[in-house]
Amino acid sequence: MGYTTILKIAALIDIFFMILSLKSRTRRSSALAACGFFAAFIAVTYIRSATLTDYLPMSIMASLYFIGIDLLLVSLCAYVMYYTDQQTISGSHVADSLLKLYLAIDIMILLFNPFKEIAISYIYDERGMSLWRYSPKLLYDLHIIYSYILIALILVMLIRKTVNVPRIFRIKYLVIIYGILIIVAVNGVFLLFQTSGFYDVSILLYTFVLAYIYLFDFHIIKRATKNRARELMLEKMSSPILLFDNEEKLLVYSNSVKDIIDQDIDQNLTMESFIRKVHLEKEHFDFASERSVIIYRTVNGTRKVYRCDYKPLRDSAAKSIFGYLFVFTDSSLDVDPLTEFVSRTRFYKWTAVENDRVYLLPALVIAYDINEMSLINRQHGHDQGDQALRTLANAIRATMPPDSYFARLNDAILLSISPRVDSSHIDEYIDTIRDRVKKSSTLPFKFDFAYGSYQIGSAEEKITAAVDTAISALYLKKMMDNRSLHASLRNLLVQIQQECDSSTDGHIERTHNLCMRLGRRLGYSERQLSELALLCLTLDIGKLGIPPEILNKPGKLTDQEWEILKSHTEKGYRIAKASKELSIIADCILHHHERWDGKGYPDGLKAEAIPLLSRVVAVIDAYDAMINDRPYRKKLPVCQALEEIRRNAGVQFDPTIATEFIKMIQEQTGIAPDGSSNEFIKPILTLRADEDSRALENENLHLLHFSRYVLDENDHILSADENFEMITGYSRNDIVEMKLCQLDLIPPEDRDRYTALAARTVSSNGYAYIEHRLRRKDNTNINIFCLGRRFYDSAARKMRNAIFITDISQSKTIQRLVDKGLVSMKRSLTAYESLARKDSLTGILNNSAFANDAQEKLYEEEKVHILLMIDLDNFKSYNDAYGHPAGDELLKSISIKLQETIGDVGIYGRMGGDEFAVLISLEKDTDLTVIEELISNATNVLCDSAKSFSPTLSVSIGAKINESGSTSFSAIYRGADIALYEAKQNGKGHYILKN
Repeated sequence: MGYTTILKIAALIDIFFMILSLKSRTRRSSALAACGFFAAFIAVTYIRSATLTDYLPMSIMASLYFIGIDLLLVSLCAYVMYYTDQQTISGSHVADSLLKLYLAIDIMILLFNPFKEIAISYIYDERGMSLWRYSPKLLYDLHIIYSYILIALILVMLIRKTVNVPRIFRIKYLVIIYGILIIVAVNGVFLLFQTSGFYDVSILLYTFVLAYIYLFDFHIIKRATKNRARELMLEKMSSPILLFDNEEKLLVYSNSVKDIIDQDIDQNLTMESFIRKVHLEKEHFDFASERSVIIYRTVNGTRKVYRCDYKPLRDSAAKSIFGYLFVFTDSSLDVDPLTEFVSRTRFYKWTAVENDRVYLLPALVIAYDINEMSLINRQHGHDQGDQALRTLANAIRATMPPDSYFARLNDAILLSISPRVDSSHIDEYIDTIRDRVKKSSTLPFKFDFAYGSYQIGSAEEKITAAVDTAISALYLKKMMDNRSLHASLRNLLVQIQQECDSSTDGHIERTHNLCMRLGRRLGYSERQLSELALLCLTLDIGKLGIPPEILNKPGKLTDQEWEILKSHTEKGYRIAKASKELSIIADCILHHHERWDGKGYPDGLKAEAIPLLSRVVAVIDAYDAMINDRPYRKKLPVCQALEEIRRNAGVQFDPTIATEFIKMIQEQTGIAPDGSSNEFIKPILTLRADEDSRALENENLHLLHFSRYVLDENDHILSADENFEMITGYSRNDIVEMKLCQLDLIPPEDRDRYTALAARTVSSNGYAYIEHRLRRKDNTNINIFCLGRRFYDSAARKMRNAIFITDISQSKTIQRLVDKGLVSMKRSLTAYESLARKDSLTGILNNSAFANDAQEKLYEEEKVHILLMIDLDNFKSYNDAYGHPAGDELLKSISIKLQETIGDVGIYGRMGGDEFAVLISLEKDTDLTVIEELISNATNVLCDSAKSFSPTLSVSIGAKINESGSTSFSAIYRGADIALYEAKQNGKGHYILKN
């Protein structure tokens, strides 16, 4: 009974592995599943044949058992055929057909045998382990021979495959060979002693071999092969690879690591000692972030350049680090042999794959180029030019931080990208590089270099875009440099303008010098200063298309002549657009005669809508024109010119720029606008007669971020200024790559309303001035003021939309969000606040205005906020007894007392009837007892004030402290309202605070 029980368990195991095999859904797994089915079938039929006492049922079960063995071996042949990737079982389609034919014959013989014993008969024997002993005949012997032929074919297929595969993969075939040989051996023993009534133990082995094959095929062998392959890969890999565990101890490594540390590997090597051996700087590694650096090693006397890629390995939850991986790549073929900087091809491959993910922000990008390199090559030869470039490269490498990335791009442009470095260090680096070039150069001539820089401050910025910006700034500097051959274009433009307009003589150089001084004073970037310099030199290039008799006319111009003269801005714009070097300042040329109040030309832009550099040159151009003779008038004194600029600040000129310019001239000359000397300058933001006469206080003035961008006729963004990314999060590259349109900046739930409102306002007056929410790239919303206007783009000959947006999300009051040039709009907003936001009786905020302001206040995360809901108890009875005028006086008195008690730490609103609300904002670390004292005091003061009107009156207060991280007004409002209800239930004249 014990063996039969084991066979039953074996049958269940066969069914289990059959189901597992079917899940893989391949021909190989299907064949293995068939083996499992027939193995279970054999176990069941053998149990029945060995235990039945009736002859006929026993004989039928025995025949089914023998048939099951045939089908099991055929299924195993099919599995091995798929496993070894062979087309046939025997190697011949004819032989396979004969095997299938005999299988059918053998099955028919075995099915007929129970009724006519032509293959095997059985002898009953109660003394044996099995009740029946076999008495084989010729056809049974043929059945045995057929079975062993199938086994032989299986072994031949496996052995043939084993011989033809590499040694590392032989184990996956040998394990099956060993299993089959064990079964054959056990079955042979059984056949020798089958007349003695022993159980056939080989049946049990079928089950174990099936599980054995499944586990090895789908699990163990695959893993063992992979592990062995990994070991061989590390042994044979030419690139050095090291993996340290979470305790920074060496785990695995490739044999080639010894090439870069010049010694055999010590198993006790730590990550810190390894970094020290290869001369990496540990303090420049943030071991939680991926890095990539270039190192130089001498291997067998040959200097090699390696790129070291470092990566921390994290668990599936991406929280804890379990390993540190270093991969070294021989970058000799990717390195420029002259400078040993990364080659241009390798640099752009690197940026295409990795971009800036290996850098820690901020990162400083600097592009370098030797001045007059072409002239050096012509006069001194290319060898000397190469030596100059090598000298500069060595100085850059020695000066910049050791984890910087160095590359040589087109021609002689060198590049450095330094992580964790901001632009404040650039002057120090450049001075050091110049000193090292002078000291190390052995050339018979002196040379200098120009540079352009850009600071990457956002993780969303691409390195390629940053490099392009730095190179663009470099070219602008070289164009402005008298020693650069690029300056020939500049000199030609200046000469042509001077020949055309006699008043231009000296004007260009003077405005250039003043612009550079003012730009540096205002803290403009290197690129902005270069663009400003180029703008000064080409500002009036459009006057080439104006008749000389108009330009040099000594008298007043007629209206027609004035219109012709004004067209020089658009002519200059078209000239600049046609030149690659000048196209970057084309918009500034077009708008340099716009006015702060919007009354300039050609497009009537207002305030910050005017390009920044146009606003700068507008002040300086006007100043230089006033203090120098012109054909139509004599020059003005400096003090009078400064007074004119002061008087027109905020009207014609940008008030901030005008202020700084006047201060700069005053510091230089000591002359104030009024003509006195050594006197502080007068405030320039004087109010005109039609404005409010109240003086502006300094705490009411603050800067607003402003951006201008242009839409095409389909509302796709064509261009944007430098502030666009700061406000929206989208870079200029995003505009192109994502094909941004205006509605992409509007939250989906606001788009229909926005479209309708903008269309209605633009159609009525050509402008749209809207306050709305803007959806940033990170899917957060900010509040902005948006001014849109349509204009005709003469260059494209199409209508365009100019959009000007101001970020108002950080402003404190609505008045401070209004553009200084839109005074009438400011008054309208003030009137709106009085009528629509204030409660007409008490003068504090009404329900909706309070909810809106409170919601904005809740966004201040550095504060703790407490909402007080206040209710006058028994007010209705007082109102009915003394009349509504008396009730109104009571409400006004309570409102005043409430504001006096809480003070400026709260905002106040009347929620309706006799209910008031206060949102108190205190510092985060304010103690709870302080809050309770404040509310308790307010309750007592208000109750006393109410009782002074009538002893029956009192005040109940419900207070709710906002939950940590909550910014929902509705949530805190519900909490305070529940607390107020509980306070009134407790007898009125009390407060309840919920935290």
